[in-house]
Amino acid sequence: MRSHFYHQGHAYIPPYQQWQAILNYLEEKGKIDVDLIAMPEYTVPFSANKKVYAYEDVKYVLDNAWGAHDWSYLLNSHLAEKHEGNGKVRWYVSNLFWAQALADHYGAEVVIGLDDSDEVKGESYNAAFHLLPHKVSINRYEKRVLLPLAEYLPFSFLKPLVARYGITDFFTHGKKAKVFEGAYPLNISICYEECFSHIIREGKLGGAKLFINVTNDAWYPSSRLHLSHFSHGKLRAIENGVPLVRACNTGVTAAVDSLGRTVGQLGKGNLELQRGALITELHLYTYPTLYTYLGDYLIVTLSFMIILWAYVAGRKST
Repeated sequence: MRSHFYHQGHAYIPPYQQWQAILNYLEEKGKIDVDLIAMPEYTVPFSANKKVYAYEDVKYVLDNAWGAHDWSYLLNSHLAEKHEGNGKVRWYVSNLFWAQALADHYGAEVVIGLDDSDEVKGESYNAAFHLLPHKVSINRYEKRVLLPLAEYLPFSFLKPLVARYGITDFFTHGKKAKVFEGAYPLNISICYEECFSHIIREGKLGGAKLFINVTNDAWYPSSRLHLSHFSHGKLRAIENGVPLVRACNTGVTAAVDSLGRTVGQLGKGNLELQRGALITELHLYTYPTLYTYLGDYLIVTLSFMIILWAYVAGRKST
């Protein structure tokens, strides 16, 4: 079992409180009309579909945030399961139940990063989910570029080493890029996948008109990692002529237009300590680019030609 809080029990915040904080951050903005809500990688503990929340407790939190409402229509879906015992019936719901309630309440698409598993295949994924309001038909993207040692084990002899840090289970690599249909076709990347030009380009070739990146940049605290990562994200937007929304834990939560300009950013200064919700408008103008059309072939060809020219010029000068 993966330990997200190895030797960090003092920092643990119960997931009910985490969801309550998410709702509060949104409600602090007053009455808002949003089309998309994006939340980061590993948004909350527990996997996407694990039914660990008692429905009556979830309803209590939701009602406190939004007023009394009957969410029982979601119980008759894969987001909930019924437990019977001692003459009582209790319902338990998952993280995706919370996310679907969020989508339904705001009438907005929701993108959220959560772990998930396939019990039939015996595989686990670092995943991101795309939910539409009032439609319990949820899309999932599986991260393809996993972090060595933390998310996958490149060599079996390293297993005792990572076990010392509480990591005893690993993810399965995702297989392909996915473009999800909503108000605008969108492509999701997870964490440092955003640093790989060819991976993001696949989303544009698949018809994406919006890039979403969900990130957890906590691996190197008190460093410039999150700023370097953000620069890569802006470059991917420019390369493909596609706007970008980033939702980050301890990173740069921002909206970037297709020209690479930051049109909204959460917080200033020490971004690792920022908490809250960014509400911003983003123009979804897209345009074709040479990089999308040619990919890395252009730069590889030019590099080869320069090396060849330098070699020939050097031979002539001797």
